[in-house]
Amino acid sequence: MTKAKKQGITLKKAIGKIHLWLGLGSGLVVFILGVTGCILVFEEEIRLLNGTSRIYKTVEDKGLSTLPPSQIMKKAKEAVPSERSMVYSIFKKQENAAVITWHYTPDPDNPNVRGQYLAITQDPYTGEILTIEDWNHDFWGTMFYLHTNLLLPPGIGSPITSYATLIFVVLMITGLVLWYPKSKKGFRQRFTVKWTASPKRLNYDLHNVFGFYMTWMAIFIAITGMIFGLSWFRNAVYYTTSGGETLDFYNGPQSKPPIDSSTIAISRQDNLVDSLVAATLAREKDLTEYSVNYPEREDDIINVSVFTKQGKTYFRHNEFAYDRYSGELLSSEYWQDHNAGERILHLNYAIHLGLIGGLPTKILAFLVSFIAASLPITGFYIWWGRKRKVKGESATSRKALTSANYKNDPKEVVKPIFSMKQDPNNP
Repeated sequence: MTKAKKQGITLKKAIGKIHLWLGLGSGLVVFILGVTGCILVFEEEIRLLNGTSRIYKTVEDKGLSTLPPSQIMKKAKEAVPSERSMVYSIFKKQENAAVITWHYTPDPDNPNVRGQYLAITQDPYTGEILTIEDWNHDFWGTMFYLHTNLLLPPGIGSPITSYATLIFVVLMITGLVLWYPKSKKGFRQRFTVKWTASPKRLNYDLHNVFGFYMTWMAIFIAITGMIFGLSWFRNAVYYTTSGGETLDFYNGPQSKPPIDSSTIAISRQDNLVDSLVAATLAREKDLTEYSVNYPEREDDIINVSVFTKQGKTYFRHNEFAYDRYSGELLSSEYWQDHNAGERILHLNYAIHLGLIGGLPTKILAFLVSFIAASLPITGFYIWWGRKRKVKGESATSRKALTSANYKNDPKEVVKPIFSMKQDPNNP
């Protein structure tokens, strides 16, 4: 055997050890992320089937004009009064579509503990509260928090899931190295599962073959997950894709409070919100929905986001920020003016859940998440099978070496130890 070949085998063995121990260390988290990802991909479809959909919820046409945003928000806040809250409402262009208002109250004593999220659906004509969902404790909220932070405090759970995702990326890269066959003859079996094989060989194929196929999309799902959870990774992606610009979430436009902000009447604030929204919608006519952020703190802005028809499945939208006191337009962000980094961040959620191409990519994201959840199981079974095999070989070796026949002809005793059938876990 040549020196190069020996080095190649040593390198592949080292990569195999890295793949093994990283897989054992992160397997449980990867399994949870895969299972919850499968469920979350089809949240809206499942909600449609069981009648709990918010996005597609409609009301009876009452022959009335829809209420202005300030009245919708006012009724929502009356239903769940809170001194500290951030509220925004989503309005659909679709006829008779219910309004969705999100209400968030942070924990005033511990910012590291997630606050209370409420999803409120309202009648757009009367503002009547149709449903109030405690998103923290309902099924979908639980799935979301299990997926993002394992139901732990965000400061603890989010880094665990994020770095487990980073490890999963390393596992996919090392897996591709281990997948590559030693010879050309092995290529065919690397692309197909031998369904009639023994359980061990079938498990190996499920891990090896399906792992290869899913890697090419799973890498995008993993990267978008890390953009959510790892600020240094998000900043690096933005810097690279924007041509060297720095991402700054905390340097957005702010309202300029007058010397005596207490003189600003609530009614005047409401009228300003409604007039600014009306002016924005008159200018941006090609839309499917729009959202309005109602200002809470003194320096908050009135933010209006318009979701356009083109690219509606992946959240293409224009944003406008207004001073809450003067109504001055502080900034406008049109989709066509965004750099590549900004577009990637805007599309990140859609890519992560497979929404980017509608139903076909959602199905693909589901299958990839399902396979990702299975890999820790099939991988563990491969490792466990090899571990038991090694123990069995050691016992056989000891028995053979202490045999009386060893003195007569050692070759005949030792030979069976090295002439065993090919390991089904490593064809």
